[in-house]
Amino acid sequence: MLVRPHLPGYRWFHVFRNAAIRTGVYVGVCLTLVFTAWVVIANHAPFLERFALERNIAAAVILCFLAAVPIFRFLFSAGSVIGSARSMFSCWAPSSI
Repeated sequence: MLVRPHLPGYRWFHVFRNAAIRTGVYVGVCLTLVFTAWVVIANHAPFLERFALERNIAAAVILCFLAAVPIFRFLFSAGSVIGSARSMFSCWAPSSI
């Protein structure tokens, strides 16, 4: 059976050869998508207003889980955690303004 060493979309991010930077970019994009979906659902779905507390808790849990991915991936490498976190927040910060 043939096993692929990388996922199909890997070539797009082949520019990021460093695993910490690549993980940070992946997580930053995911955080941006979750944050954007959270804001869109909160502002454009009035029929979900009665579930506002549950929606906010679910979104916060997802954001915290995604933000913790680089920490758990590079648990014993402080430099990689810092590099990953810097690239993650540089992707995510413009979307949260």
